[in-house]
Amino acid sequence: RAEAEPHDPPPWSRAMSEPATRVRTMIAVHGASLWRLVLPYALQGDYAPKMALSWLDPRLAASVLAWALLLAAAVRLRRKRPLLAAALVWIPAAMAPVSGLVMMTNLTSDRYLYTASAGVCLAVASLFSEGAPVGERGSRGRFLFALELAAVWAALSASHLRSFRNDWLFFAATAHADPDVPRARLNLAVVQSNYGRVQEAERNFKEAVRLWPDSRRVARAYA
Repeated sequence: RAEAEPHDPPPWSRAMSEPATRVRTMIAVHGASLWRLVLPYALQGDYAPKMALSWLDPRLAASVLAWALLLAAAVRLRRKRPLLAAALVWIPAAMAPVSGLVMMTNLTSDRYLYTASAGVCLAVASLFSEGAPVGERGSRGRFLFALELAAVWAALSASHLRSFRNDWLFFAATAHADPDVPRARLNLAVVQSNYGRVQEAERNFKEAVRLWPDSRRVARAYA
């Protein structure tokens, strides 16, 4: 497995050095993060977010709208459903440390969502504790909703477990989900080379060089 060296700049370092591109890209990244919190599919072992080079990028409007609706709901529900409102506020608060105010080697990662996911769980739990319909029928309906939601989340997460069986499957799954992830291409090429799959390794090495031209590790591994 070929890991990036400390001296290797991230593949997106040049584009992200421009402040407006950095702001736009992180807005798009956090829109995608919010989506994965609600529907954890498809998860990846690594990400290489596409740079948002224009304010007309549709991802920006979608992200701003989604986060605005979440915060507006929190404000509207703060008195009638304080627990739900707190859960909704927790999500952006938990995402603040990875907001991109400080440049990070990884712009996004599934592990960045672990703390924020507590807000989603609390929001679901609030259905059972405040403002809920009284009576056996209402309790049964809430229980079935929570059970169905948990089943969907579990199924989506379980579908991702196969890629953790070995390094080949792990990096191949990421490269399949997003062919433009340079670290996945590099590490997959190294694994394939170790197994004697020269032609496949050559193809992935070339893609890694194309996607990450400034990486010393890529150049050395390919050589």
